[in-house]
Amino acid sequence: MNFWWREEPPLWSLALYPAEIAYRAGASLHRAISRPVNARVPVISVGNLTVGGAGKTPVTLALAQHLAVGGRAPAVLSRG
Repeated sequence: MNFWWREEPPLWSLALYPAEIAYRAGASLHRAISRPVNARVPVISVGNLTVGGAGKTPVTLALAQHLAVGGRAPAVLSRG
């Protein structure tokens, strides 16, 4: 863990500073122009920071099947 947390950042990290500034500017712009939307139906979001292999798809399928058995009509949306 000491590799990532240092009192003084390594000199090579200065090369990432322009990318940081661009990312911050883009994020600020996105926050300024986007507005939240209230869904008219209940929404369940299944996800985390892990990409692949975390079990999100099986959980989503099981949840959808459980809701369908209970008389609901679930819709599954995927970003990918």
